Amino acid sequence: MADLSPDLRHRCDETFGAVVAANLLRFPRAIEVVSYLTMADRGPFVRFVEARRLPSQPEREAIIVELAPELGTERVVDIHYTEFFALVFDERDERYPRALAIRENFPRPIHLNFEVSEFSSCASLCLYDQPWGDIKLTWTPRQFLNRIGEWLTKASQGALHAPNQALECFMVFSGITLVMPHALMQAVSNRPLVALNLQPISRPGESWMVFRSLYNQNQPDPKADGYSVITQFKCPPVTHGLIKACPTNLGELDELFRAAGWSLINEFSERIKGDPGLINTASRGDARMIIMLAVPMRREDESEPERTDTWAFQMTHTLGEFAEAVGLVARAPGGAQYLPLVGQAKPEVVAPALAQSRIIPMRVLESIDRAKAANFTGETSHYDGRVIAVGAGALGAQIVLNLARGGFGFWTIVDEDIVLPHNIVRHFAPSDWIGCSKSAALHEVVSGLYDQPEFHRYIHANVLSATPDQREALNEAASKADHIFDFSASVSVARYLSAMDCVARRSCAFITASGNDLIVMSEDVQRTVKLDWLEMEFYAALIADEDLSASVSGSATKVNYGLGCRDRSVVLSQDTVGMYAGIASRGFRQIINCDSASLKLYQIETQTGSVSCRSINVEKPFVHVAGGWEIQYSRKVAESIQLLRQSKLPNETGGVLLGTWDVSRKRCYVYHALPAPRDSNEAPDYFERGCESLSANIEVHSRRTNGMTTYVGEWHSHPRGASTLPSCLDVNAALWFQSQLQDDGLPSVMFIVGDDMRPRIVCAFSINHATS
Repeated sequence: MADLSPDLRHRCDETFGAVVAANLLRFPRAIEVVSYLTMADRGPFVRFVEARRLPSQPEREAIIVELAPELGTERVVDIHYTEFFALVFDERDERYPRALAIRENFPRPIHLNFEVSEFSSCASLCLYDQPWGDIKLTWTPRQFLNRIGEWLTKASQGALHAPNQALECFMVFSGITLVMPHALMQAVSNRPLVALNLQPISRPGESWMVFRSLYNQNQPDPKADGYSVITQFKCPPVTHGLIKACPTNLGELDELFRAAGWSLINEFSERIKGDPGLINTASRGDARMIIMLAVPMRREDESEPERTDTWAFQMTHTLGEFAEAVGLVARAPGGAQYLPLVGQAKPEVVAPALAQSRIIPMRVLESIDRAKAANFTGETSHYDGRVIAVGAGALGAQIVLNLARGGFGFWTIVDEDIVLPHNIVRHFAPSDWIGCSKSAALHEVVSGLYDQPEFHRYIHANVLSATPDQREALNEAASKADHIFDFSASVSVARYLSAMDCVARRSCAFITASGNDLIVMSEDVQRTVKLDWLEMEFYAALIADEDLSASVSGSATKVNYGLGCRDRSVVLSQDTVGMYAGIASRGFRQIINCDSASLKLYQIETQTGSVSCRSINVEKPFVHVAGGWEIQYSRKVAESIQLLRQSKLPNETGGVLLGTWDVSRKRCYVYHALPAPRDSNEAPDYFERGCESLSANIEVHSRRTNGMTTYVGEWHSHPRGASTLPSCLDVNAALWFQSQLQDDGLPSVMFIVGDDMRPRIVCAFSINHATS
């Protein structure tokens, strides 16, 4: 290895200060590197040369090293077989140790840091893509030096940038960020000049400017602080490479694209000729003039652009003043207007005018749209359906926000509740919304997320007691909806939504009364399994599984939030509601992509936070209509009573049917059958049901479903080969049972099972009438 040449030593003296003894170094990382390099058997890769310190900058120390990277015989980039580097360390250790190439003609490939310090004349290697706070947790001298060697090896091969790695940006971020909503960005792209309302935001150490809306002098935006006039140009494609310094005047900006044959002055000239009034429009009032450049970025010179970077530059003069300075326009008599000049601007006038036109560079961030939002959440596409959300409480509001933030759906939010003080424990709305409509609050947040806010609606109403105007709005929304989500946790609301006359598919999510479980259910696309029947399948699952019912049944602890006896709220933590909301929102995204009906129960293990999921098989019910009533029963019920019949043949047998009534819609749901009590009389041609333990048994099943299960009718079997037509005794029994139910306006339901799988159904509606 060689010592420093006179040229390199001169550059070190100018840039890194005087030589100091290694034992006089004060910074821990610099000391560690020297200690590592001076230990024996370090090999020929790297050698300590000397230590230096700038007298004017005692907060920095430098170590000069000689490196011999592994290089091939063919080098794409001119990396020498030995290179001298200065390793610079800061006293406060708040940034990466820098690796600065001392050689003046060191190549400038991609992946160099942009230095604005006194070291800007040196190539600064970009070694890390993580924050220094994370890197220094595992940083060692050996790892640091090896990383420099790897950088030099890859640079010589032209392999610093991986083929699948994102492109480098065109310019250095200047510290000022301009945020453009997606819709306004489209307007800027499609018009030669656009005026936008501006809202500057000051933050410690940085500045933000947010465009809110199109400027309209007749309808000022009360939240805006002035407006800006924007003209956008599309630049020729640029191959990514060494990051450029941000230009500070229009001359430097114009020079960036000269090599690609693009001229800012020529573009301005063509635009002014195409629209002579543009200059006067842009120069009116105190509008800030902003030039926006769309820069297509490509990986190689011959490849297609992979993305478009957008940069903005705010001028310190109006467009008219600039155009006049470069000779594109002249002031009309009176000085209030500008007139375009014929011909091209003179080069001897343009160059100094460009250099004197100061600009403020800005990074442009476009607000994402719903499609990009879906991409950020891992979805391949966003859902464009119209969705009604009934219920904007703690669970429902968080589910809606989870879905809407991912670009899911256009929402109509329905709820009549207002935000109360205790709601902020679990509701998304902050205390500023106390006393306001939950549906309005949720609507405002959802509408403000992405583009097309006009597609979102809210209806402050209770679906069960809506006014005529509210009912009209609900019916209109339902007629256009693709999906209706029920988050009300109300059986009556779920059944109302199930019966609504519209084609929208319906789904439901609620936390059980115990607070231990989340239920997510959805109809199939054809709606052969409706929401009300999914409720019955849920009850049937609770009856069939004692452990499951033990978790679901019961009520969570409640606390009073007001003076009324109904002013009570469940004790339930926000983290539990948040977890369930995340589970449900993911489940609904899956539901949209699945045509079949589903019923899932989720449970969170309180100690570990693990989530278990149980899927319940659901099938469309059998339906029997008689006397204006609709009797629905499951295949499971038909199969269970058939099995009970076969187990008692040649004797007849029977039992009772359990289910639920819906008197308002004249429906009887049958989802469970009990066998014959032990004191029943069973014979080949006769069956008389007993009563032993029957009431207690029914009560057990009722408790398992939180009181939703009750007695709804009887069943019995006929002998093998016999008809299932009701006998006189059967009709009389049905009429007698109906006499016990007629005060409640309920029919008597009797199933007669024979050789066929499906039973015959006999219903009695009055003391004198029975039908099958």
